[in-house]
Amino acid sequence: MTRSEFTSAIPGFYDRLLDDLTRVCGSRDMAQDVAQEALASAWQNVGQYRGEADVFFWVERIALNVYKYTSRKWSLHSEPLDDAACLVPSGPEPDKVFGYESLYKAMDRLND
Repeated sequence: MTRSEFTSAIPGFYDRLLDDLTRVCGSRDMAQDVAQEALASAWQNVGQYRGEADVFFWVERIALNVYKYTSRKWSLHSEPLDDAACLVPSGPEPDKVFGYESLYKAMDRLND
């Protein structure tokens, strides 16, 4: 696929990409930022696209990787919580009480 062909394909899947990213990111603004980074990266690396899957799925995988990287970067630069906010209540672990383990496992499978 050439860069020109890739650029021509974007309007056919851009709205779908943005909708999927909005669900993942939680906000349309962040989804637009991630989509922009992913499309730029895909355009630069279009020569690596092997055509084994629809171009949308290739770009979506790049976008999910951009989101994961961005989320990690933001979490590393977040403000530390004050001491009161860091207190952990005694008793069973909150994750076990609310049954989040299965949610975490499902989320990990999505990120693979």
